[in-house]
Amino acid sequence: MRIGTACLSGYRIGFYGHSEEWDGALETAIESSGCELWGVVYALSSMDWERIDLWQGARFDGTGMYFHYPVQVCGAQGILYEALMYKKDVLGMPQLPSNRYLEHILYGAKQNRLPQKYVDNLLALPAKPAEYAVPVRAGGNPAALAGSGCEACATAL
Repeated sequence: MRIGTACLSGYRIGFYGHSEEWDGALETAIESSGCELWGVVYALSSMDWERIDLWQGARFDGTGMYFHYPVQVCGAQGILYEALMYKKDVLGMPQLPSNRYLEHILYGAKQNRLPQKYVDNLLALPAKPAEYAVPVRAGGNPAALAGSGCEACATAL
C-alpha cells in the first residue's frame, strides 16, 4: 500500500556497476551532505518483500546486488517514517546510466509527483545511449511481482 512521498536528507542518487538489463549503471543512495533523495514510502507485506527481494537480487547473506538499509524519511506535514530502502552493496567507480533507465526513473518521479526541483535535478543528470533495446529482463524475475501489493512495482512488468 502506498503511504506517500518522502525525503531522505543527506543523500543523493548515484549510479554504479553495469546492468545487462538496462545497458548502464544502476541507481543507489549515496551519502551527500546538503542533498535530498526523494521517493515513495510503501507499507509492504512479507510476501511483497520476498517478491521484490527476488526481483532486485537482494539477499540477507550479503551476496546480492542490493541490501535492506534502514533510514528515517520525512513525509508530508513532517511525518517521520522508519523505513528500509534498497542500497547497492558494491559501488566501485561511478558510471553512467542508460538514457532509457534514467527515463524510467524520471517517469516514476513524475507519476508520483515528486518535487519539481528534484525532477529537474534528475533531468540534468548525464546518461548514455544504450547499445541495444532495453530493458531486457535477463537478470530479474518481474513475474514474481504479479499480485504484489506494491502497485508501482507490479506495473513495472
